[in-house]
Amino acid sequence: VNNDITGTEVWRYDSAVPAPDIDVNGFNGPVIIPSGGNLNLTIALDSGSHSGENADWWIFEYYNPGTGWIPIPLAGFKAPLFNLPATTLLNTTGLPAGSYIFFYGVDLNPDGLFDSPLYSDLVIVVIQ
Repeated sequence: VNNDITGTEVWRYDSAVPAPDIDVNGFNGPVIIPSGGNLNLTIALDSGSHSGENADWWIFEYYNPGTGWIPIPLAGFKAPLFNLPATTLLNTTGLPAGSYIFFYGVDLNPDGLFDSPLYSDLVIVVIQ
């Protein structure tokens, strides 16, 4: 599945392409968490027909404390695609209040750059 900026799921129709999935507390978003509440971020990947092919993997956090969006790279690396079961990437409490976008994607050109097509998913989180 892919998400648009509102966090609404858009189902993929081509099972041959990679399908990243990112969830917070078991939801695809948007998610509201009270201050001091737990945030459990998981990622998964269905590699489609591209299993074993080298690709760029991207994981970003965008944080808006109310003054503007701040991009924070969490991971970016080149590696072969494989089917990744749901895996916890972050399990924490006490994040600062604000809006967050957690982004996870892969592209099939392993050059360290965002290339098209970029297969991605995101989840929007608000810490109140």
